[in-house]
Amino acid sequence: MIDRKHLNLLQQQRNLPLNQTAAKLLKEAKQTPDPELLPVFQLMLWGLSEGIAYPTRQQTELMQEAIRTLAYERSPKEAMAYLIRDDLDETTLTAEHLQGKEPLAAAQELIETLDLKMKADPNLPYPK
Repeated sequence: MIDRKHLNLLQQQRNLPLNQTAAKLLKEAKQTPDPELLPVFQLMLWGLSEGIAYPTRQQTELMQEAIRTLAYERSPKEAMAYLIRDDLDETTLTAEHLQGKEPLAAAQELIETLDLKMKADPNLPYPK
């Protein structure tokens, strides 16, 4: 069971335009919102389950695990900051990046963004 404080933190991040756009895309894809998961992460996991794949199954599973870890083991604010901000703390991913895209294409863009961030992160043991 998730506590009230965490739910409030999730709600604050859900109000961000990027999450609002991701929520609309999930609805368009006929996905039920997960109350314990921010829409951007739910959209990425849905995209992987719908066929967005890496060259190997191991790489696909690694990305699924990375998304789950980011979404469930970091605070919602930290998880969003990791996804949307660069090393200079400037926003690099906005709702406009997803607007006008089909749900699967939007999920692909989010996954590619996360993949690039993870490959560039010297603190992660991520395959380069």
